Formats: sequence, structure tokens, C-alpha cells
Amino acid sequence: MKDPADSCSDLYELSAWKCSSLDDEEIRKGLKAALLASSGIRNSWFVILSSEDLDDAGVTIDESSPGKTGLKGGESLHVNLKNLTYKKIGKLLVMYRKSIGTSAGKILSEIRKEKVREIVLEACRNDEINEDAINLALLKDIKRYKAKEEAQKAENI
Repeated sequence: MKDPADSCSDLYELSAWKCSSLDDEEIRKGLKAALLASSGIRNSWFVILSSEDLDDAGVTIDESSPGKTGLKGGESLHVNLKNLTYKKIGKLLVMYRKSIGTSAGKILSEIRKEKVREIVLEACRNDEINEDAINLALLKDIKRYKAKEEAQKAENI
């Protein structure tokens, strides 16, 4: 029987970014896609949940909608967590709360603004930025930080 509290929540979905494994390089690629989908360089929090955990919570993973990210080729890393109900959201919150107390490092991470800037500028240096797809506010931040970086290099010469 359907919970009355969930009667109007069948259409809820949450945008997320995936990585194909918990390998550091794959996680970094997913993080880049997410960071380059944002509207600026700032502190960010990430929770990494396995597809098995999402399955256990009854969450449907829909990979049919490409994401909007400034990472070249990163559009396919986007997923929607679909058909979220209050009960399923509650299960996700329990997973989140458990991850806060874990020592497993990769489950919950805060990425400080300085590290976000480093990751984004690394993507610039590696020609991984799609300026046509990136949020304009983020592009403005990137240009400002790149100008600072260039000025610092010029001072050191």
C-alpha cells in the first residue's frame, strides 16, 4: 500500500554525477563534472553512494539525460535519481548520516574553495573546459583566477 505522505512525490528527482568506480581517477572525473556544472568556485560537499546502496533504497537511476557541465565529455556522467518519495529520501538521509561518522574518507568529502580552484584550473590547463557549456558566472571566476595565476607567474620571472 502506498504511503499517503508519498502520494504527490512520485515525480521528484535529484540531479547527480556518477563515477564508474571508486578509483581515485574516476572519482576525480565525476567531481570535475559536478564542479564544472556549478555556478562558481566555492566550498563544496560530496557524498559518494554506491549503486547498490541506491538500489537498496529503491532509488531509480536514470542515465538518459545528459548533464550540463563545462567538462568536455562529462555530459554522460550525469544521472537523475528518479521517483524519489519521502521514504526513499529518508533512506538516503540515513546513508548520509552514517557517512558523516565513517572513516572511509571517500564517502563524504568537503572540498575547500582552494582545492576547487586547483581542480578547475587543472582542467583549464589540460584543455578539458567546454566554454560553450559552462555557467557564465563560473567562467567569470575561472578567468579571474587564471589572470591572477598569470600575474603571479609574471612576478616570478
